[in-house]
Amino acid sequence: MVVTHRLVLALVVVVMCMGGTLAAQADDSPYFVVFQTWGLATPPLETGLKVVTFLPRRYLLYIEDRDALEKPFDREYLRAVTQDGVEVLVDPGSVSRSTFRQRIGNHEVIFNSEFLLCKIPGCTQDDVSAWPIDRGDAFDIVVTENGFRRLEGLRDEPFQGYISIEQLDELKRRGHITRVDDSHPRYRVEKRRAATLATKCGEQRPAGNFYDLVPDDDATTAVVELLRIATVEDQRVKVTSGYGEPGRMYEFFSYHIEDLDHRDLDGERSADRFFHIAVAFKYACRARDLVGVTRDYIEVMTLASSRRDESVEININEFNTPRELRELTGSPYMISINKPRHFLGALEILNDKIADRTLAGYILTELNRSCPSEERANRQSKCLSYEYYPDARRE
Repeated sequence: MVVTHRLVLALVVVVMCMGGTLAAQADDSPYFVVFQTWGLATPPLETGLKVVTFLPRRYLLYIEDRDALEKPFDREYLRAVTQDGVEVLVDPGSVSRSTFRQRIGNHEVIFNSEFLLCKIPGCTQDDVSAWPIDRGDAFDIVVTENGFRRLEGLRDEPFQGYISIEQLDELKRRGHITRVDDSHPRYRVEKRRAATLATKCGEQRPAGNFYDLVPDDDATTAVVELLRIATVEDQRVKVTSGYGEPGRMYEFFSYHIEDLDHRDLDGERSADRFFHIAVAFKYACRARDLVGVTRDYIEVMTLASSRRDESVEININEFNTPRELRELTGSPYMISINKPRHFLGALEILNDKIADRTLAGYILTELNRSCPSEERANRQSKCLSYEYYPDARRE
């Protein structure tokens, strides 16, 4: 079927508020994570809260009311939008009381991973000639000298270091730094399910079959248009490329997006700032009982953008996540982020695939379900038995 193309594509960034309506404008002053934590999905499900993303120290959070707490399942949470645009519930104790600018200042660079920052331009980045930088350290870009940026930060006292322009750009591309001076989050998205196209576990949709289209179902129309698996004829969907197989099920979604940073030559938001993408999820599934099905893991996720001609496929085979975590994660997954190293490794793999850091951060959240905290704290847990760095995948 067409939704299995393996073409690498720099898709336009997509951001989703997962089931909520929390507004965050790109020019708002964000709060930030004071110590690493995990974000929980919204809205809460009857079975509990799903852990959807890891939040490094000083990750940016957009919050309408810092003191407005919610209490699902008898525990208080704060609703926030991450710098990648995903709406989550977080432990209020992990969020700063003051905004980033009030507490940290006008720093432009936050390190999301440990790093060695040269004491002089062009050092060998060893322990003698470089400063060890911790996750969450923030810096001003003070000046550019002979191809190097001079960064100034503050710990017990001010200190400075150097990094090449190329290396700083590469760290941003890979997600190892956050540029606070960029727009966060950039997109407003409405996610809709294309119910007409979905299959049950093991159901097959042969080419040529017709299915009734729900009236005004523009989600299905968008998916059909972008993934080219069907056509729409007189309120009916005709499958043109068969899909479905034993032990698998499919879901399709359309994301209607407004690019808040897309402007014309006069600086005004341009009329073509609206676009959409279509997403297909292929799950490994099994019968749970006579009436139910368990979706174990996401085998393939395929994306297609109205701004591009080609689609991108993300396959679980590109990771080495154990496939037997379903009973711990509580819902299907392709990625399971259970320690800080997982976060950066998975993000690098996705970024290499998609070629867009912010989209990679969003997709990571779509594909991730982390294990519960007791499993993340258990060094013998299978939730900690794997890595996501490319070298680890080849071992």
